[in-house]
Amino acid sequence: MKSTLAPNWRYVLARARLSPQLEENRFKSELMRALTWQIGVEGIQATQASLISYDAKTGAFVLRCLRGSERRLTASLALIARLGDLPAHLESERISGTVAGLKRKTSKSPA
Repeated sequence: MKSTLAPNWRYVLARARLSPQLEENRFKSELMRALTWQIGVEGIQATQASLISYDAKTGAFVLRCLRGSERRLTASLALIARLGDLPAHLESERISGTVAGLKRKTSKSPA
C-alpha cells in the first residue's frame, strides 16, 4: 500500500517563447517571481511549484507541483506576460504523473 505521507507530484511540460531566451538561473528566478506575483506566496506554498528542468534552446521547461494544483499552475502560466524585462508567452503542453510519462507523451505523434 502506498504511503499517504509522501507527496503525489504532477509534472507540467511547458514552453516559453522569449526573445532572446534566458539562461537557466535567470529564467528560474524570473519564472518563480512571476508565479509568486500571479498566485501569491500562499499559492506557491499550496502548489509547491518548482522548476525541474529548462532547455534554453527550445524554451521547454518542466515544473513540478502537487496533484490537484495543476490547473491553478497552468492557468497562472498562461497569464504571465513578462519575465523580467522581456515580453513572454508561456504555454503548458502536457501534464503527467512522471517525467518519463511526459517524454513518452511528447514523443508520440498525434493520430
